[in-house]
Amino acid sequence: MRIIIYILCLVLFVVFPSVIYADTYKYRDDKGKIHFVIFVSDIPERYRDRAVKVEVSRGRSSASREVEDKI
Repeated sequence: MRIIIYILCLVLFVVFPSVIYADTYKYRDDKGKIHFVIFVSDIPERYRDRAVKVEVSRGRSSASREVEDKI
């Protein structure tokens, strides 16, 4: 029975990979510190207008590209 559950889970992760991924948001607080969160509700209300959705393409986030551009 356990083997069937494992196979079913594996099939679900292969067929529905979007279930694994979540949106990520970043924002900068008043002190200049950058924060990353998964849920918009985790962003304090006063910073929500500053929040930006982090786009991911080919395994690299836009945030990692920004860091590489500065180097």
